[in-house]
Amino acid sequence: MRTEGCSPPHEPDLSDSAERAAYHLVPVLLGGGVTAEQRDCCGRQGAVDFLLRYPDGREAALEVTSEAMPRARQLNSLLENKALPNPGNWTWSATVGDPRDLPELDARCERIILACEAAGIREPRYAYELWPANSDINWLMRSSVDMYGSPDLPKVSDGREVPFNVTPGSIGGGTSETLNEFGEVFQDLLGLENVQRHVAKLVRSGQTERHLFLVCGMTALPYSVFSALALRDVMPPTSPPLPVGVTHLWLMVEFSRWVFLVATEGMTRFERPAA
Repeated sequence: MRTEGCSPPHEPDLSDSAERAAYHLVPVLLGGGVTAEQRDCCGRQGAVDFLLRYPDGREAALEVTSEAMPRARQLNSLLENKALPNPGNWTWSATVGDPRDLPELDARCERIILACEAAGIREPRYAYELWPANSDINWLMRSSVDMYGSPDLPKVSDGREVPFNVTPGSIGGGTSETLNEFGEVFQDLLGLENVQRHVAKLVRSGQTERHLFLVCGMTALPYSVFSALALRDVMPPTSPPLPVGVTHLWLMVEFSRWVFLVATEGMTRFERPAA
């Protein structure tokens, strides 16, 4: 089924990191001169994200999505380009594990900074000499927030103020040695409503070859699976079943150098090309 592109030709909008990864990786990993053309643009309602074109004239639909735990997705949205006020003289940063703690941090951070700089304390979580008299320090010790002050890094550098940035907090746990749970974990992710909406778009595309590219944030997976994929060279022994209507399933995990392709003939692992 031949489709026409935008007129006039346009540069693809690759502001979404998952779409950017799929646009660059899938044609390279498929090889053989495959190219990708953005389709979800130019006012096309319900179009798939990309159309893959093979040199022999064949076409395939490519739809891209990403997945994270709901709380992590909410936190990432709240923290996008988030900087807090810094009334002190040091450079400060913070991490937040629970989005419910962000408004309190916003309200208390200036007082925490001033109190800790006056006492020479770099990490408010360990400001035991200020606790329990200081209600702000008391709150921070009970929250998911960590703050870090750097007295050796002045707040103003080269005439510009270093922003007080806030990022998601870390998670931890053990690492899977075998990745036996790989197939089951991704099968659960593929059943989520967000992913199924993208599967439905593929089915409606009318293409016989339909690729789903799923990018998983670290919070979308059990830490044991994420850390094995990010840190180890382990080939999973099982793969998730292909969703109904999908002929090719691409799986990419943040910070992992591997990309997996699941098709009817089995699962293939690729090493991500150097940027």
